[in-house]
Parts: sequence; structure tokens; C-alpha cells
Amino acid sequence: MVTRPEVGSIPDAPGSYQFKDRDGRVIYVGKAHSLRQRLGNYFQKHLPPRTAAMVEAAGTVEWIQVRNDVEALMLENTLIKSHQPRFNVRLRDDKSYP
Repeated sequence: MVTRPEVGSIPDAPGSYQFKDRDGRVIYVGKAHSLRQRLGNYFQKHLPPRTAAMVEAAGTVEWIQVRNDVEALMLENTLIKSHQPRFNVRLRDDKSYP
């Protein structure tokens, strides 16, 4: 299970985050208006079963800070298409993205 990053180490800015398994493979990609607030949600006690399984399978979490929400959306799309994470069920095909 991934350990919670230090509170001050996560920027309060838009960006994309990637949960990786113990072998370094990306298992989930997400985006956030505030990385600090969004990533904090994954370390609460009561998570939906699918989210809890993803956090349990993760070994690390990394993030990429960007300038705005549009860049975060585009970065998320690019990362999902290139890594095809198993916990992202949408955006895996070659269809366009909004």
C-alpha cells in the first residue's frame, strides 16, 4: 500500500497524478484542480471498494504540476493513452477526448 506523502510536499496547484505499482507500472492516472486536496482524498478511511483496491495495489504516487486545468486535462489524456492503466476504465481507446 502506498504511504501518504508529506502534506507540504504536494503542491496546491493543478496537475496530473499517477499511482504506480511496486514494479513501477502506472496503474491509475488522474487530474486535479488542486493536487493537494485531490490526493488527500485517497488516504481517508472509507473509500469505495474499487478505489480502496487501487490504493492497496499502489506502491508510489507521483504528480506533475501544470499551469492550469486545461493542461491537466490534456496531460491526463496523454498519460492514459500511453500507459493504459488498469484502473482507468475510460479513455483507453483511440476516440477523441473533449
